[in-house]
Amino acid sequence: MLVLGVSHRTATLAERERVALGEAGVRALLRRLSGDPHVREAVVVSTCNRTELYAVGGGEDRLRRALALAPTAYALRDGSAAEHLFRVAAGLDSAVLGEGEIVSQLRAAVALAASEGTLGPLLEDVFGSALAAGRRVRRRTGIGRGSTSLAAVVAKTSVAERHDRGVLLIGAGRVARAVAGALHGLGAPGLMIANRTGAAARALAGRVGAEAIAWERLDPALARADVVISATAAPGPVLTAARLAAVERPPRAVFDLAVPRDVEPAAGELMALFDLEALQARVERNRAVRRADAERAATLVRAEVTRFADRRRERELGPLIEAVWRRAEETRREEIARCGPLPAGELERLDRVTAALVRKLLDGPSRRLRTAADGERLDAFRDLLGVEVASRAERRSAA
Repeated sequence: MLVLGVSHRTATLAERERVALGEAGVRALLRRLSGDPHVREAVVVSTCNRTELYAVGGGEDRLRRALALAPTAYALRDGSAAEHLFRVAAGLDSAVLGEGEIVSQLRAAVALAASEGTLGPLLEDVFGSALAAGRRVRRRTGIGRGSTSLAAVVAKTSVAERHDRGVLLIGAGRVARAVAGALHGLGAPGLMIANRTGAAARALAGRVGAEAIAWERLDPALARADVVISATAAPGPVLTAARLAAVERPPRAVFDLAVPRDVEPAAGELMALFDLEALQARVERNRAVRRADAERAATLVRAEVTRFADRRRERELGPLIEAVWRRAEETRREEIARCGPLPAGELERLDRVTAALVRKLLDGPSRRLRTAADGERLDAFRDLLGVEVASRAERRSAA
């Protein structure tokens, strides 16, 4: 198995954009590869953070040209390739440690390869095992828990604080846009956006399916909101304690993301008030938890990779070793038969001695082969003993 690709760790955004593929592009590449007699299996993973080709056969140079990869793109083989995929599936190679979106992206890549006929037994096995291992790692660690961006923390807390009214976002700058996107991703209902510049409010509201609020209608909008998030560039408070107290049905919670502050601290006596300092502290706590669990998660991934490699080796070795022992037993019996009729006692001793000799000759090599098998050693074992056994992939195809 070979993986070729670029990711946010190895390439700039511009470099990743040059090789990024949509679904149509992935299908076109897989169809080209399916027509290449040297490529036996292929899966393409293309997201905003990575474009990777997983392949069995084909040759590195040929596959680099097929994906138009630069010479600096990474190439990983066999065990290293499998460990890389397991880390990706567990969220350890993501821009945001432990993020779960990669799971659905990997599943989609596998489904696409299956539909184009390039998903073979090895890649099906390694992707399935990596996804299962990723689920176990996430269950046993906290790498996927706790938001590690300010926008995500604010959005999730806002949804938790909301009751039966909407969420009012004041501002349309960079921070406000990030929060609006996070709220939209969570499906937060009743989102309203107000800004001094009406055009900016309308543009942002259009992107996230929100209601644009005219600046002069800010006070009535406050009465329609359970949660208010303020992130403007105003030089002084936009929401004073007096202004909030005058609202007939004031918000339950207010988030102040502005520097200088948009909300008077005294408003905290009227409702739950989350300022930037408190929110950033929560983000740092979440990041610390993820960092602490990252080492444990990496250890678990390595154990999962070892287990996967052992299982695959046993699947390949079992039939081969069984065939060798069967051939040896057949040869032993044939040689005993050539001795002609023998007294029962002598025949029993000969049977016992030759069986012990076969065990001594084959037991050690069989055990060493099970613990240190690789492709070249397996081929040498077959050639040395003259045993031909179909690989698992060949057996599956024949079935």
